[in-house]
Amino acid sequence: MFKLESYITPVILSYVEKYVKNFKPEQSQVSLWGGDASFQNLDLRLEVLEEQLNLPFVFVSGHIHELLIHVPWVKIASEPIVITINTIECILKLKDDNKVETNPTSLQRRQEISQEEAPPGYIKSIVTKVVNNITINCNNLILKYVEEDIVLSVNVRFLSMQTVDNKWEPAFTDVNAYEVMLRKVITIQDLTLCLDKMDASGKIEIYQDPVLYRCSVIIRLIINYHSNTARKASITRLDLHCQKMEFSITEQQVPMLLRLAALIMALQTKQFPIIKEKSLISAEEREDSIQDDTDHVIGTATDSTGWGGWAWNMMSSLLPIEWDNDWSTEQQMAYSGHTIHLGIYVQDATLTFKTVENVKEQLFYKSRKLRYKSFLTLRLNGVVVDTLLQGIAMTSFQIGMGYIRVYPRGSCSCGHLEVVDGAQPPLYLVAGKINTRYLKDSLFDDESVENKGKKREYKHGIYYYLCTASEEKLIERCPAFSMDYVHCVELPDDITPEKLAEFGSNFEYSNFREQRVMRYIIGDLTIRLCSGVFHRIETIKQAAANYDYNPYLVTKPDPLVDELPPVTLEEYEALRENVSMVETKLVVVKASLQLQLADHSITGLPRQRKIVESRTTPLTPALTDDPFMSIECDEAIVTMLQPLYPFRLAACASKQTDLPTEMFNQCHKIITLQVNGARSQLYLTKDCHTSIIMPYSVECNVKKLLYPQYWRNVDVIHETYAAHIDSVTVTGTKAKLMAAVSILTSIFDSNDTTNPLVCSSLFSDACQETNPVYLELLLENINCKKLSSLVTISNELNISSVKMFALNESQQAFIFSGPESNIYGDVENKSLITIVIQFPQNIERQTHPPLISLQMADIRASLDPLLFKWLEYRVTYYNLGTLYTTRPEVQQFEGASSDTGTKKKTFPSLHESVHSSSDKEKRKSVIATEKSKTLQNDEIQKKHDSKSENEKQNLQNLGILTRLAELYPWWCGLVLSGCVGHIVIYIPSITMSGIGAYGIEEAKDRALKNDNKLQILIIKLPSLLIHSSNISFELLSPYLQELPVKLPRSVWTNKLQSFPWTLSLVDFHCYMLQEHTQKNFIKKVSVNATVALTTKVVTSPSGGNTLAALGVCVHIDNSPIIVSISEEQVLQ
Repeated sequence: MFKLESYITPVILSYVEKYVKNFKPEQSQVSLWGGDASFQNLDLRLEVLEEQLNLPFVFVSGHIHELLIHVPWVKIASEPIVITINTIECILKLKDDNKVETNPTSLQRRQEISQEEAPPGYIKSIVTKVVNNITINCNNLILKYVEEDIVLSVNVRFLSMQTVDNKWEPAFTDVNAYEVMLRKVITIQDLTLCLDKMDASGKIEIYQDPVLYRCSVIIRLIINYHSNTARKASITRLDLHCQKMEFSITEQQVPMLLRLAALIMALQTKQFPIIKEKSLISAEEREDSIQDDTDHVIGTATDSTGWGGWAWNMMSSLLPIEWDNDWSTEQQMAYSGHTIHLGIYVQDATLTFKTVENVKEQLFYKSRKLRYKSFLTLRLNGVVVDTLLQGIAMTSFQIGMGYIRVYPRGSCSCGHLEVVDGAQPPLYLVAGKINTRYLKDSLFDDESVENKGKKREYKHGIYYYLCTASEEKLIERCPAFSMDYVHCVELPDDITPEKLAEFGSNFEYSNFREQRVMRYIIGDLTIRLCSGVFHRIETIKQAAANYDYNPYLVTKPDPLVDELPPVTLEEYEALRENVSMVETKLVVVKASLQLQLADHSITGLPRQRKIVESRTTPLTPALTDDPFMSIECDEAIVTMLQPLYPFRLAACASKQTDLPTEMFNQCHKIITLQVNGARSQLYLTKDCHTSIIMPYSVECNVKKLLYPQYWRNVDVIHETYAAHIDSVTVTGTKAKLMAAVSILTSIFDSNDTTNPLVCSSLFSDACQETNPVYLELLLENINCKKLSSLVTISNELNISSVKMFALNESQQAFIFSGPESNIYGDVENKSLITIVIQFPQNIERQTHPPLISLQMADIRASLDPLLFKWLEYRVTYYNLGTLYTTRPEVQQFEGASSDTGTKKKTFPSLHESVHSSSDKEKRKSVIATEKSKTLQNDEIQKKHDSKSENEKQNLQNLGILTRLAELYPWWCGLVLSGCVGHIVIYIPSITMSGIGAYGIEEAKDRALKNDNKLQILIIKLPSLLIHSSNISFELLSPYLQELPVKLPRSVWTNKLQSFPWTLSLVDFHCYMLQEHTQKNFIKKVSVNATVALTTKVVTSPSGGNTLAALGVCVHIDNSPIIVSISEEQVLQ
């Protein structure tokens, strides 16, 4: 007959024996049969912990002070077994040994257990029920990680894990025989995280503030099994919830945190040299073990497996995650069918950066003390971290925050008292809004699928995931920030575990179809850039500059072109058929960057050491009412597309002579930017604000060739930049534009002490304007483009039109307009300006011509009286007082008269009466002589400074000439073409109304028709034509349609001069216009000029040609200059 004690006792004791050294189960059975067992001072089996956890760390030590086991034999089927651990300490460090041996004791013990006789069915069900309901309590859990001089310690005052029912209440539950679902609740109380630094002796001299102090966490865990005989869980879901987390970082902890972050990045990229553990198990035993594990994973339990082995593996399956870079076959198979869903939910998280100040002690034998001062705080609300691992096939990861705020604490590092007790602290950054729905669809949500007694279905497929987790849903759940990552791998149907194990965790050369999408969404973002932001960031940067650790990863240089492996036909065909891509997307909704008037002292001043303690309840931070200029947008979208494995693709494609267009495009990193509703506003007060830049849209495209050093074809474009702006309107009064410029100047030039917003009447004038005149500038269809190849850089700029207006409440006048012509409608398809500049990156390798092309249409300008009224405004600077400085001579004489602060009477003293008048005259003459010498020295110094300035200017001119001589091979063959139309300037006697007019020409004709007394002085600047030898704009224009510009040999030949250059200034004219009557002032004048070049080249000692002499010959031919003026013109 079977006794229940004989089956449950070995399970519990075997669990203890596996992790505890020198433990003999047979000596503890009697105590356990009595219901309670107690063990003290137990040393853990470190090698077993490393083998089971499979972490990239090794255990230095592990110790349990006391272990208590309580078994309620009388109520074994209704009350849980309670295991209590009192104080467990473990110390870890990073793996650094190449040989890590595994003790085979655990395997031998497992084989012994598997050979025991299996219990009957009803006993087995009771054992299963008992094992699933074990309660574990741990008092004082201490984990320490030691890395060089860094000590990271985790302290938990109380930790418990117990089984719960469907309502998450502690209960003794039973399991379904067909589909097992275990529910656990893990409670963590008083979690504290410390980060300290050891000295050379290995001791911690000064303990820093805890990084995390006394945090309580609740974890809800669901484990699903296909059946009660399965060893591996099919679905594991773990959700962690915390009401409040308060993090703290001191100046000394910043380098240590950067070191730990570097370690995490090294482990995440899997480039860290982690040595796989070598097992002492024989090959035959390893094959048997693999076969046994594989059979159990696919759901076929063998008859030889004992009940103890099954129970043990049921408990050990709570840790399903593997850390090895190289996965074994059984790990691959188990992981490929296992779904892990992890969630972290924090209602309120605070991160405070603290500065450290020394406190002087009166007694010399006392150790120095530190005082920590809160400096900067980041506060997060509604933090969500959601991770879903669906085997190897799919991985998704989400991070979200509902509400973000950044605000200062205490005085600024420059000494400015930025936060005052009892006053509302300023805000540096705010995003999102308070969101109470961050727990939606978690195990803490009563409406979730699991809490309704149903099983959640996890579907594969990246397209299904992107539809269910759309951008709208992400920003709805986390309004401030949301990051989403999903990676999908399509495994072939005929893939075997052995083949999968060959690739490990890197599928670069597997030819699997992979796709990765990353999305970043930011909503309702406001950033206030002020003096405090820059100063406090500089303090954090100075703390980070103390990082002095050696890097974990040494980046290996890319192989040279000749070192690339040969490309096989199979490799080329595989990449032609499938190239895995990565898509990254950034979406910003309603963002505002506010540039606030700088009002702090200079950054270089020493920090004030006096601490101002807060004596009142701190108020909620808010944005201040200080003047600022904002840059805003309704929406900004950035997308980036690039291959997942760029090196493999570039190494193969760069060697192909006939590369398909699609494959070549996949060798690029493509970045697109689209901004809608971009604008800028000026805020002087809460009730006084105006638009500076009206809303407009921007589109930018960047295309970069990956690994450009492998592409040797000179015609291959390496980088392409393109930008398009539909229309930009800049407007404002002179006072408001000056205020905006003053704000920008105060930020970028903090040393300027004469800022008009502070030292003049500008602020009040801008806020209290009467009948203001606005100036408005409109730029339409701006297009920029830049191409860069191995040898050439090409640039193009195109602006369709420019218009400028001056307007007030009743009038509007054109100030500038282009393109314009005397014939209406003649400029509809013309651009105002088109510039093309092309130059070689290497003068010795010119394959494309150096070129400058400029085309500008006719322009009209009007110096209207409204413009002069706009220019009339002048600021009034305040009288800040005169700082009187005492002269050195007076200081010497007055300093001897008295050593007190009282003022003496002016009558003569006893010492003064003994000197004669001649002595006084001598003293005056000495003072006069000293003054004359001082003046002479000042004049000599001024002459010396003037001479130094002249010498410096001569050296600069000489340097320019030297640079021109060095660049002679480039500009001597420059293809030059310029065509600038007439710029006509109108100076009317009264305002020419531009309301309803297309341009200045139409406004002028209408004004002359309506007002007979209108007089206009017209200055018509000449049109400009300039071109190099054998070039004209009509000849060059067809070749400018595509970049880089390529010219036939008949037009341009390398290393041949493009001189002579021809310059023509045609039709300069100045006249007066009244009632369509033209009165000349300067009749039409034209100028033609020719520039020729002569050079002398000598051979240098190194064998190259050097420019020794350069001669320029200019020939000018102009028509007669006739000035005609009448008496009427002079009087008018």
